[in-house]
Amino acid sequence: MNLRNENGAVALEAALVLPILLIVSLATISITTRTLETDSAARATANEAARSASQQQTQAGAHNAAQTVLDKTSSNDAISCSDLILIADLQPGGQVTASITCTGQSQLVGGFGSKTITKTHTATEIVDTFRSSQ
Repeated sequence: MNLRNENGAVALEAALVLPILLIVSLATISITTRTLETDSAARATANEAARSASQQQTQAGAHNAAQTVLDKTSSNDAISCSDLILIADLQPGGQVTASITCTGQSQLVGGFGSKTITKTHTATEIVDTFRSSQ
């Protein structure tokens, strides 16, 4: 029987595998976090833009209100929102629909590239039926 001394083999294997596992785990967390942030920004911006536009009296006012919401959100360096599509029936009981696309960059661990995350959300608001149309 030829028995070899395997003292320290587990420590050596752990020293080789653990850094790789740590990098993969951190990259996954980074991408997941940025994806959730981008999705949340797109959803919140679309909702706020539709709500703000639904409170206006004119098409131009509705578009300006939605664009103001979009510009405010786009001031974030990590996530930028654009591509506003607004469909507005501003009569009492009408619907205002806003669609917005947000893009976020996820920097992977140690600067090993980046991943672009794009999310689009659409929100619809009902125009108040009791408001006066002018």
